[in-house]
Amino acid sequence: MLAEQGREEELRSRADDGDQLAAQGLARVLAEQGRVEEAVAVINSIPPSPEDHPAYGLAHVLGKNGHVDAALAILRSRGDQRKQVDLLARHGRADEAISLLRARADAGDEYASRQLADLLVEQGRMEELRARAEQGDPHAARRLAQP
Repeated sequence: MLAEQGREEELRSRADDGDQLAAQGLARVLAEQGRVEEAVAVINSIPPSPEDHPAYGLAHVLGKNGHVDAALAILRSRGDQRKQVDLLARHGRADEAISLLRARADAGDEYASRQLADLLVEQGRMEELRARAEQGDPHAARRLAQP
């Protein structure tokens, strides 16, 4: 209700007192006003939780509106590399996404290995896919063998 009424000062006061819903509303109001850095700071002041809907919601809105770096800052602060990779790939930053995935795949993350193989194919990076397959990456080998 306060966010819909644009009552920024009251939202800020409540957020400063630890009201996470007020912080979420304040971040939305700030983002709608184009005050992206402030919105990110407010969201980052909310302690991470298993679901983290406020942070992910704001990151999605920011990414959708071209504020990719601000969205990435939120996702990085929450440690969510999967969402970072998705955001980077959707916004034409495949090299950065591949770099993140490569590090996770090399550390034994099967999901990252699968996602990396798919992204390498999408980007036409067959030599890198072939090299990963030769090094024993089963997901790269599978993608390499597909028509």
